[in-house]
Amino acid sequence: EIGFAMNDHLYRLAFVEDREGNPIDLEVYCDETPMPLEDRDIREVDGIYYLPSGTFTALTGLAAAADETACIITLGVPGAE
Repeated sequence: EIGFAMNDHLYRLAFVEDREGNPIDLEVYCDETPMPLEDRDIREVDGIYYLPSGTFTALTGLAAAADETACIITLGVPGAE
């Protein structure tokens, strides 16, 4: 499990590992309430866990846009002007 806090909410990401040690079956809870996910993918590379950007956006409301040429990721905050 992995957890973080944001905007007075506690998030918990829970998963199991397959026989090769890869994380699978991602479940996410906000303040202990299960959150529906379209994409339950999670990846691990060198001990770091990664979520697809769509899952990250669904959880946090932050939209990520990547400029791969310039190696820049921009996060859009909803309602920010």
